[in-house]
Amino acid sequence: MHGWVSRFALLADPTRLTLLLCIHEVGEICVSDLALAAGLKDSTTSQALRLLRAQNLVSAHRDGRVVRYRLADAVVKDLLDRIHDAGSVEPFEALSPSGATGSPRGASSR
Repeated sequence: MHGWVSRFALLADPTRLTLLLCIHEVGEICVSDLALAAGLKDSTTSQALRLLRAQNLVSAHRDGRVVRYRLADAVVKDLLDRIHDAGSVEPFEALSPSGATGSPRGASSR
């Protein structure tokens, strides 16, 4: 039961949910590209990722000087699949400063 409570508590935060949806969309992404896709500051993104990583929802691996994040929790991935399939969430539109839709699929890594 505690595992579900922890997961839902993390997913209840709009910033963390948006980051997870962005990671779900692209599969693997670095902090700066994730911040850009979510319309957040790098520091805000890094702070949320630290919490998500501490709770084992995401994992990180180093690719040269760049750290890339990906989903690590199969249960959360399944929940995000269902949210995505329902088509009820547009994370890139919701937090974009201009309100324009965009996808990080073509974003370059730094």
